[in-house]
Amino acid sequence: MARIELELNGTECSLDNIAKKAGVGSATLYRHFATREDLLSELLLSWVDEVRRDADATTADDWDDVLDWLARLADHAMTYRGLARTMAETEGDESSPLRTAHAAVLLANAQVFDRAHAAGVVARPVDTEEISRLVTGVAMIAEQSQLDSTQSRALLAIILNGLTIPPHGQG
Repeated sequence: MARIELELNGTECSLDNIAKKAGVGSATLYRHFATREDLLSELLLSWVDEVRRDADATTADDWDDVLDWLARLADHAMTYRGLARTMAETEGDESSPLRTAHAAVLLANAQVFDRAHAAGVVARPVDTEEISRLVTGVAMIAEQSQLDSTQSRALLAIILNGLTIPPHGQG
């Protein structure tokens, strides 16, 4: 029920509505999940696994592979309306229940960009936390402006162009 409510109403959905639709009292829900972040953290466990699988499957051997990764990462950040904003708001909060999700994104990004650097796609090692923030920003803009995947991808390409080695004879 909670996942359906998140899908319909985003990360700002009412915990009371979730309890009602699940047929339990609000107090019961709050006993298990004291905050919306606690519930979201639980629901993001499969999301974390998906981010990890995506990173594992990304070869990062060329520019398009890395751009595809960034686009998938932005898509992950838009799984639920408001998720990118919620992730941005809780990023620096060490006590946030969403720390597992944050850590998974950073580790996944590090994997992909380490491969991209080793393959000569990016010019130097990158700060994957900064990349995560940029991708989260694109996801927030895409959601608020209702950009389609092509428009989001174009913004991500601008970011990636700043990190990559220009093809021979350009730059």
